Amino acid sequence: MKDFMEDLGKKLGETAEKVTTKTGEYIEVQKIKNQIRALERSNDRDFADMGKMAYDRFCAGEKVGDEAQGLCSAIKQREEKIAELEADAANARGAVACPTCKRNVEKGMLYCPYCGVKVPVDAWKSEMKDKAREAADKAADKAKEAADKAMSKAEDIAEEIRNKAGNIFEDEDIVDGEATETTAAETPGQSTAEPGTTTEAGTQTGADEKE
Repeated sequence: MKDFMEDLGKKLGETAEKVTTKTGEYIEVQKIKNQIRALERSNDRDFADMGKMAYDRFCAGEKVGDEAQGLCSAIKQREEKIAELEADAANARGAVACPTCKRNVEKGMLYCPYCGVKVPVDAWKSEMKDKAREAADKAADKAKEAADKAMSKAEDIAEEIRNKAGNIFEDEDIVDGEATETTAAETPGQSTAEPGTTTEAGTQTGADEKE
């Protein structure tokens, strides 16, 4: 029993030592990984700052490298698209552009929250008129588009009907022509038999008829 307890205590001590060692190793590895991630984040910020400086020079009209030129052009196009989408979102919310700083002012605000300039009441009225006009134009365009599609469809159907009717008339002409030829072949015309001869119908021609 004494030996068993000694062995158990020894094993527990070894296990605790291993766990402590592993825990210490894990903590040390995590510290190193955290340092690596911090350095990588610093690099990412520096890369972003470096790219921003190149982009600022590009926007200022300065010469940048060919590869940077392509990247800067793509960034500029995306920024223009972002600005366009932001304007669409502002219009959907009923916002108007500040007459001074040109930033979007939410509907109902009397003063610009960015520069403090008072927003003219006429700006809201003009915005509402523009929205109403835009909605009317869109509705008119959709109605015209639907009418054009309906007209085009009707013309296609009429053309198809005309083509089918023409084919029917052609078929009837062919049938009538065949019937005429058949009748002409079955019904003899003026007899060409010699005078005095008897035809298949039993009638005489020429001199016999006179008699």
